[in-house]
Amino acid sequence: MSDNPCMAQSQGERVKKKCMPLLLAGIELCILLAVCLVSCRQADVTLTIGSGTGAPGSENNMVAITIDNPAHAIQGIQADICDEGNHLQGVACEPVGSASDFTCAHNELSDGCFRIILLSLAGNVIPEDAGHIINVIYNVSASAPEGRCADLTAQEIKVSDEETYPLAAAMQKGSFCF
Repeated sequence: MSDNPCMAQSQGERVKKKCMPLLLAGIELCILLAVCLVSCRQADVTLTIGSGTGAPGSENNMVAITIDNPAHAIQGIQADICDEGNHLQGVACEPVGSASDFTCAHNELSDGCFRIILLSLAGNVIPEDAGHIINVIYNVSASAPEGRCADLTAQEIKVSDEETYPLAAAMQKGSFCF
């Protein structure tokens, strides 16, 4: 006969009721740990959208994007930058700093977000700790609420390292005030 009450055959149903919560708690703990390991992974790089200002109806208003990439050289970046209320129209993106020899392609999407793609046609990389890499240029709708600010967020963020492997990326939101 076993000393472990969860394994005892003679106590029957009473033992099953006693040990089942322990078994379920163990399973739940394993699932929680697995989920945390996947979702708690820190980003390899962080893109930060800066702040901008522009009066309703104004043109060519700049918002800076910076990168914090302490351990990886970067070959390419894609992100959809969205403004709360859809009062901004993206018209250009300019590579700057250590990305100044890159190409910045852009497209205003049907959902109002502004897709930017930063890449080097010569195969160059953005070095670690690059900082300010892109200026995004916006026109402001004449119907934008004067005196108010809107969040700038990102969706569909894709960043690749110098071997074109994807990196985990996080984006810190910015703002634009009218």
